[in-house]
Amino acid sequence: MSQEAAALSLRKRIAREAGQIEAMVGFTDQLIGIIDRLPSDEDRARAMAAVAQSYMLRDQIEATYEWADKAASLAETLDLADVRLAAMVDKGTAMLNARDQILEGRRLLETAADEAERMGDHVLTARALNYLVWDARQWSDAQQHLAVIWNADGMRPDQIASRLGLGTQVVIQMLLAAKR
Repeated sequence: MSQEAAALSLRKRIAREAGQIEAMVGFTDQLIGIIDRLPSDEDRARAMAAVAQSYMLRDQIEATYEWADKAASLAETLDLADVRLAAMVDKGTAMLNARDQILEGRRLLETAADEAERMGDHVLTARALNYLVWDARQWSDAQQHLAVIWNADGMRPDQIASRLGLGTQVVIQMLLAAKR
């Protein structure tokens, strides 16, 4: 990535980690402003992925989809697996936050984690798994209440998971947590 784009991408992420969301937005906007002037398609794909990550981190779901799709499409044509997988992680995470795309989001994250692991990209693998674990720990009181009732009525955890749109392991965790 060009030095300017790489610097903006890094500054965007540092601002996020420092809790300076306004600065993050500013760096992201600057990055968007230079994408079309970047010297190569590879630079553009990497910058687009950085923009997708910024939107994902700010829970701007539709913008995440847009930029992740742009990055993944360009990365696919250039055979940039790391960029394509990073875009998949960000889009998958945004889908988890959309709540109506949870299953597709999990599928994207699982696929990205598997592919990144096969490539030896342990950081990207960890990012994908981190979001999957974060999501697995999320369930509502209503979901837990239904899981307990259905389990008491004889439903197996896999059946409950299917009804709730959750993984079987999440349902098992819910049922165990309810017994404490």
